[in-house]
Amino acid sequence: MKFKNRKILYLIIGGLILLLAIWLVASQIKKQTETRSKAAGEAVTFSLTPASQDVVIGNTFQINVSLDAKTNNITGVDLTLQYNPQVSDAVSFQPAGNFNTELIKTIDPATGTVRFATVNTGTTVLSGVMPIGTLTLTGKSQGSGTLALQKAQITASGIQTEIPLDPTTAATYTVSTLPTPTSPAPPADTTKPTVTITYPADASVISRRSSLTITATATDDVGVSRVVFTAGGNSFTDTTAPYSYAWSVSGKPNATYTITATAFDQAGNSAVDTVQVKTNK
Repeated sequence: MKFKNRKILYLIIGGLILLLAIWLVASQIKKQTETRSKAAGEAVTFSLTPASQDVVIGNTFQINVSLDAKTNNITGVDLTLQYNPQVSDAVSFQPAGNFNTELIKTIDPATGTVRFATVNTGTTVLSGVMPIGTLTLTGKSQGSGTLALQKAQITASGIQTEIPLDPTTAATYTVSTLPTPTSPAPPADTTKPTVTITYPADASVISRRSSLTITATATDDVGVSRVVFTAGGNSFTDTTAPYSYAWSVSGKPNATYTITATAFDQAGNSAVDTVQVKTNK
């Protein structure tokens, strides 16, 4: 009986030792994981804004570079940007001023690369979202271009290795020519022409059974298109100055007739002059 109880006791003690060993191993693994995570730092993200824009040839435009450092206290940034030198020229890169020591700032127009390196040697904590700088470019020729993060190295306080980077979305831009300007429509012509019947005179007596040549003058600020004559129920259109109409007068004696001359301009404005004549006995 004593032997049997001793055996059970040994089994219990062995089980406790096994559980303790498992707990120690799990704790060690967790500690190592936390240490590795701290040594590597939290992954950071660069942003290029605006994400897209339209540009006219010869005009300047800007793309902002910012960094989401998360909880890391950033001590240094070394980045290289790539733009399209066929459609744009880089004018300048203006640092945001968060870091107190600038190491490198170069633009290579042949390859379309911009490099900027800077460090923070002060006590200011640089974490969270922060601007890095602004790249100013000029539209060069028609086409599409991108500004992409070619590579970057980030260092942070207390981190033994380079900070890992999340993927960065490139900023795009489209360079085009100015639209062809359209000439403004000319102002509407609302000015009426002027017209005067020069022969026969108003209230004059004309010979019946004769051919009477009616004449008129017409002017307009743009141009007269035609003069329409009416007499005795007949009409005639003359498009060339001097304006005239050969009217065959009837043989009715003492008949009164109204003669009109209506002038039209190119816009359709019109003016009329009227005389009355009477045939002889």
